[in-house]
Amino acid sequence: GIDPPVLGYCRDVSAGGLCVVLAGPPATKYFYAAFDSIAETANHAILARTMRVQTTTTECACGAIFRTDL
Repeated sequence: GIDPPVLGYCRDVSAGGLCVVLAGPPATKYFYAAFDSIAETANHAILARTMRVQTTTTECACGAIFRTDL
């Protein structure tokens, strides 16, 4: 099945990766990230692969990579 969307915020983004902060760890290794509040990227998403997860008592920082060469 398809998991429901998870809201988070982007802490950092570069040409090949991003760090998103979530309420808890992601349920899967791969996820789609969308930046709907940015007009140039609205209605688009990128497929990212989780590489590192750091969880505290209040948040979960998820480092992920994505490809731009396709």
